[in-house]
Amino acid sequence: MTTRSEREKALKLNEQHQAILSKMLREDDNKYCADCEAKGPRWASWNLGVFICIRCAGTHRNLGVHISRVKSVNLDQWTAAQIQSIVDMGNSKSRQLYEANLPDNYRRPQTDQAVEFFIRDKYEKKKYYSKNVTNGHSPKDKESKREKETDRGTKLSYNAKSEETWQSVPVTCCGYHNSFNFPFLERNKRQPQQGKQIQQQRHRQHIGKAAGPLTQAFIVSF
Repeated sequence: MTTRSEREKALKLNEQHQAILSKMLREDDNKYCADCEAKGPRWASWNLGVFICIRCAGTHRNLGVHISRVKSVNLDQWTAAQIQSIVDMGNSKSRQLYEANLPDNYRRPQTDQAVEFFIRDKYEKKKYYSKNVTNGHSPKDKESKREKETDRGTKLSYNAKSEETWQSVPVTCCGYHNSFNFPFLERNKRQPQQGKQIQQQRHRQHIGKAAGPLTQAFIVSF
């Protein structure tokens, strides 16, 4: 037996779910049945993520729960998982997935028998289904996303290289005084000793190239 607080909590949660469903039904693509385009659908297949009319809901029930799971929008209780499933899809994305290969000049069936054949072709046989679309996103969208990630990685790599700056260091060797420009690597705060070692190594390399082999023997460690 449930307590009063549990009943109140369940009632409040159901009101929230009803508000979400009502908002979705006000969207243009959800104002009509996903299959026959009848106006004002009040039923839904929550696992397929579509809003449907009462006639199409009967056909969906005949498909079996392994294909379509039907609920009334306002008469049944909805769980959070069921709400999330239909929020993630909706009629628009569902059509992109299940009607991707539907002919442009296709006319929606109106008789009961024709509607049933269409629904079975659409969801059971997946006659118009496209494997190249996942949750309403095409491979082109995914490719564009990968390109953006690549560009972002390139910018990060460039910024890392830009941390290397140059500084002028005076050098005295064999009675001659001169100054050379050397790359100065900003030290890593987490590994200061490693940054210092890299800086010293680069200084030696550049001094050797600038001063020539004769003076390399006189180079001392900084």
